[in-house]
Amino acid sequence: INTLGLSKNEALAQQAYIALTVNLAGLLATFPAGKLSDRFSKKAILYFTCAVSIVGGLSFALAGSPQAALLAAAIFGLGYGAFTAVDWALVCNVLPPGGAAKYMGLWGFADIVPQIVAPFIGGLFAAWSIAQHGPANGYRYVMFLAIFWFALGTLCLRFVRERRVHSVTLSASD
Repeated sequence: INTLGLSKNEALAQQAYIALTVNLAGLLATFPAGKLSDRFSKKAILYFTCAVSIVGGLSFALAGSPQAALLAAAIFGLGYGAFTAVDWALVCNVLPPGGAAKYMGLWGFADIVPQIVAPFIGGLFAAWSIAQHGPANGYRYVMFLAIFWFALGTLCLRFVRERRVHSVTLSASD
């Protein structure tokens, strides 16, 4: 409503289109990314997918029209869908032998807790940024904050030691 000058009904419809676009683009990217992660470094692919997601997020934050927002949502969705597939592949690659259940439980915990905590932190930041800069810019600043955390998470990948797996032969049915 505030950033693109839409009516409440237009904004609600646009929100639905954006959510659908992100999810469909993400779905389209998961399988090819998974296949690539069997052939190439998972970390390299993750760096690329994070870059695509960050470009999509920045484009979304700066979008000046509903069409630009949808395009940015598609770019973000492609990156994030591919990231999700390869991220899990990397986790499976780095799990120590004999402790998979324990570490996957820890991984699940680390995946869920930020989704619970982030809305509170994001909500406080949104309230502050809207009060300081108005609704049109305040929500954009919230998106910039999300992109910052995404980029910081991307940098943390450098501390992960990927096990090198020799080339995998995939059959036509894969």
